[in-house]
Amino acid sequence: MRLLHIVLIFLVIGGIIIATSYRLNLKEPDDRKTFLGKFSGWVVGVGKNVIKTVGYAFKLDWLPEKTQNESMNYTNFEING
Repeated sequence: MRLLHIVLIFLVIGGIIIATSYRLNLKEPDDRKTFLGKFSGWVVGVGKNVIKTVGYAFKLDWLPEKTQNESMNYTNFEING
């Protein structure tokens, strides 16, 4: 639920920045149309960047390298009880 709030706040702030930087009056139909085009383009761009970033992070090797001692086979180890 918290992640949803963060995403919504991010989208609202982005929308405010777009509306103010293009000096759009959202009471005017032409400005609303312009806003929807700019906002949807921005959301698509953010989505593509997130997909690229997640894909890049997924491809990274996150495990530490094994040393020679760690890669030895211990299958013959017996426990005396």
